[in-house]
Amino acid sequence: MNGSASIEQGTTDRDEQRFPWQLGLAAFAWAILGVTAIAMALNSGGSRSEADPSSVGQVRSSLGGSAAVTGHGGGANPAVLVVIGLVVLLLTALLAMGQGWARWALMVLGVAVVIYFAIAAQWQVLIALVVLIVGSVPLLSRPATRYLGG
Repeated sequence: MNGSASIEQGTTDRDEQRFPWQLGLAAFAWAILGVTAIAMALNSGGSRSEADPSSVGQVRSSLGGSAAVTGHGGGANPAVLVVIGLVVLLLTALLAMGQGWARWALMVLGVAVVIYFAIAAQWQVLIALVVLIVGSVPLLSRPATRYLGG
């Protein structure tokens, strides 16, 4: 009986040491969010209005001066996006190394990123929403929870 118990125990230890695919999927999703934030920061050189000046003048004359604002009037701050991207990538690396606390930090940061992108009116909010789901749900699976230590 001790022989079969040690065989079962060996199998359990080996399964706990295997890297679960759910954790790999979640880490990949979070890495996408980090890269997306950094890419947004690098591509936000300045906002240029694609409206021609005559159209802007016509709108202003019809609706008032504040109806058509040109120039940089909002959007995401590139410095904040770089910091978000780097923190997400760092937490993703820690998660992949088995640091269980990083999953909770990533989930909270994911919600904050979704809110930030929504406030900044960026279309990347859709990517952030998908990443939040794909990056969070697999971390709740039994193999991922066991691997991360609880």
